[in-house]
Amino acid sequence: MAEHAWRRAEELLFERSRTAIQNFGRQHPGESFSLFAYVVDSLFTGVSLNFDTASNSLSEAMRHQQRKERIRNQVFEQDRGWEQARYLVAEPSQQIRDFNHHGSWRHELIEFVPLPEWGTFFAECDDDQQGEELEGRVIVSLWRVVERLVQANAFDGLTRVAPFRLGFQFHDDEFVVLRILDWPGDEGGG
Repeated sequence: MAEHAWRRAEELLFERSRTAIQNFGRQHPGESFSLFAYVVDSLFTGVSLNFDTASNSLSEAMRHQQRKERIRNQVFEQDRGWEQARYLVAEPSQQIRDFNHHGSWRHELIEFVPLPEWGTFFAECDDDQQGEELEGRVIVSLWRVVERLVQANAFDGLTRVAPFRLGFQFHDDEFVVLRILDWPGDEGGG
């Protein structure tokens, strides 16, 4: 895919995101948000825009942690529980998280932005190298859009809690934080 097609898709995503974020902030003035997430669909035909609230995020993180505790307790109580101990504490997906790292977010799919250029590239991928290129280019594109949104103050219309995370996930993968705004105790906001 030509570089100008990637940039065209990026520009579309930036404009649609900025408008959607601003509209969403006006429609939800009484809610406090802790996360903005892009979710890339499984065929790379576009991305959804999603938000999570602080209370939903903590509730989901608590449920996730309680499931992990039950699993560890069951395994570690066994005579040979030590055989799985390393995996159950060292694997990143098994570790404690203080926010909703897996979904379901409070406001999912507030908008879907179709990006046909990405879908075309995905459809033409016939080897792992092209798949890696697609994922890498998508990640960089999302990073660029997030940085532009921050520079454009697109999130200023939202009531945000510290820390406010910005990131993405591929269809069924875990959320990846690209940027954090509003660190706890940071009066500068970003």
